[in-house]
Amino acid sequence: MKKDFAQGLKALTNPQEPKQPKSAEKVQSTKVGLREGEIRATFIVKEGLLEALRSVSFWERTTIRELMEEMMSDYLSAYEAKTGKKIKPIPESREPVLPKRMA
Repeated sequence: MKKDFAQGLKALTNPQEPKQPKSAEKVQSTKVGLREGEIRATFIVKEGLLEALRSVSFWERTTIRELMEEMMSDYLSAYEAKTGKKIKPIPESREPVLPKRMA
């Protein structure tokens, strides 16, 4: 790529925002670089639990990501088996509900 010195020092002292390429659709930052149907999430966990998870990941030669997916899938299957009901999606218009321990 050729360098453009036409603007001289003015470009250095008053830089303009780089132009963003126009795209038909904006991508959510939680989905950048991920496969279809995946989303990035952040969780707060107890240090001991995370350390144990890292150890299992190391010894099983797998990733924390794969372990988390397996654990969540197993938990949700067990939940459905225990309750005998399929998990219903959260309605679009609902009142926020605090978790039991915060109420």
